[in-house]
Amino acid sequence: MDKTNYFTEMNHPGILLENKELNATLFKAINSLPESQAVVFTLHKIDGKSYQEVAEITDRSLSSVESVMFRAKKNLKKLLENYYKNEH
Repeated sequence: MDKTNYFTEMNHPGILLENKELNATLFKAINSLPESQAVVFTLHKIDGKSYQEVAEITDRSLSSVESVMFRAKKNLKKLLENYYKNEH
C-alpha cells in the first residue's frame, strides 16, 4: 500500500481537526465584528453573494457594502493577526 500521500490527504484526521480549529477561530472573530460588518462579510464570503446581492439583502447602497466589507476585512485581519503569529 502506497502511503506517500497519507499525511497530505484532506480527509486525514489531523487535517480535519486543524481545519475545524481554524474555522472555529475564524467564526469567533467574525462574531466579534460589529453586526453590520459580520452580516456583510458572511453574506459575501461565506454565502457567496455578490456585492450587489448583499446591497439588496441589507438595503444598503453598493458603495456602503464595499465600505463595510473593507472595514470588516481590516478588523478581521487585526483580530486574527495574533492567532496567526502564535500558530504559524
